[in-house]
Amino acid sequence: MLDPEFGLHKQALFWISVLIPVYLFVFTGLCVWRDYYLTFSEQGFAVFLSISKLPLGLLALSLPLGVLVTRIHSTKQTAEQINQAKTNENNRLEEKKKKRRGLL
Repeated sequence: MLDPEFGLHKQALFWISVLIPVYLFVFTGLCVWRDYYLTFSEQGFAVFLSISKLPLGLLALSLPLGVLVTRIHSTKQTAEQINQAKTNENNRLEEKKKKRRGLL
């Protein structure tokens, strides 16, 4: 699902890993916040934190999931670069061998 040929911003799995926790945050937050009203005070903030533990925890998952997908993508890109370097080296060695034999 991750293609090392394309950048991370074009990978569907990256966007899924970031946006699903955001969606879950909004969905569970709306369910939890339904019976409360918004107050900009110290007490209102304390109530918000106490009732929003699950939604905020779900939102916090977007960072580690995004980093996980980023590292997997990076590993695949590195493996692809190593394979390309090996192929290029093998091609150069074959050309040198052919030149020495006078076949090229």
